[in-house]
Amino acid sequence: MFKIKSKKPRESYISKFKNVICPLLSFFFVVLIILFIKFKNTFSSFDKGLFYITVISQLLTLYSCFVKWSPNILMYTHYLFVIMLYIVLFSNNISLLSYYLLVIVCVILGWKLNNNVCVFDKLSWDIEIMGYEIKNTRSRSAFMIYILIIAYPLKLFYSMK
Repeated sequence: MFKIKSKKPRESYISKFKNVICPLLSFFFVVLIILFIKFKNTFSSFDKGLFYITVISQLLTLYSCFVKWSPNILMYTHYLFVIMLYIVLFSNNISLLSYYLLVIVCVILGWKLNNNVCVFDKLSWDIEIMGYEIKNTRSRSAFMIYILIIAYPLKLFYSMK
C-alpha cells in the first residue's frame, strides 16, 4: 500500500560533520529558546506545539549524534524536521516564521558549501504507493527546499498585515 524506503545515516559520515552539526544545532536551539522566552505571549497553542516538537527534535538529534549513536532516531528526527518546515507555514507567528526562514537559508547555504549534500548524510525520501515508486532526486530535494525560500517570505509578508 504505502511504504517509505528508508536509508539510514552512516556513523562515519556524521562523525565527519560533528564539528558542524553540534555548533549549528546548538545555535538554533539557543535562538529558538530565546525567541520563545521573549515572544511567548504571541505564541498560540499551535505555535507552542510546534516549538515543543522542534525542541524535542533538536535534542533527540543531538543525543543520537553525540551521546549514543542511533541512526533510527537521527533518520526520523530529520524526516520530522523536513515535515515541520512545511507545517510551520500554517502558523501566523512572525517570530516562529522568521526563525524557520533563517533555518532554511542556513540549510541552503550548508548545501551549497557542502556540494549539495546534507550534513546528515543522504537520507532517502523514496516512497512506494500501491506499487508505484517515487524516487527522490537531488533536483526534487532542491525544489522542495527552494519552494520554501519563496513561501516563507510571502507568509511573513501576509502575516504582518
